[in-house]
Amino acid sequence: MNQTLIKAILLLIAFTLSCHTLLFSQRDFERHEFSFHAGYGVMFHHPPTLTLSTHSYQRTLAQGVSWDGQYNFRPLKRFVFGGIYSGFSSKGSHPEGKDHLWVHFIGTQIGMCNANTKHWQIRVTTGPGGVILRNNSEVFGKTRKVKAFTIGLLTNANLTYK
Repeated sequence: MNQTLIKAILLLIAFTLSCHTLLFSQRDFERHEFSFHAGYGVMFHHPPTLTLSTHSYQRTLAQGVSWDGQYNFRPLKRFVFGGIYSGFSSKGSHPEGKDHLWVHFIGTQIGMCNANTKHWQIRVTTGPGGVILRNNSEVFGKTRKVKAFTIGLLTNANLTYK
């Protein structure tokens, strides 16, 4: 990771920790929970279907914008299950072309809640689902569209403060 990215992440963490303003939310953690998150995302494995396979270009496209929406049902104190939609988008270019990569995951989740207090909740979930990959790219002035679908497994960890 470069220095600018590390500084931006540390600044975001410091801002988040110093900002104690209550946002619109449920009073306590309920049996049915809906949530939406958006922010910086990183792929740990190199993105597929790129127009250039150098390590530096792959690392550039592995960093982008990530978002997800979740529904969780908690029938017992620590047990949770539900559904998730997660998305990722990144853009990059090089002298011969450019890429715009999208990855979507839609699936089910099952997991555990720990530290389930009035203000804190730690939740770890995992589950299978469908992965949809799209890459709209251009190579030497010609457009190329790649679409793929596969089955995947998503493991998700959340730390929530209310």
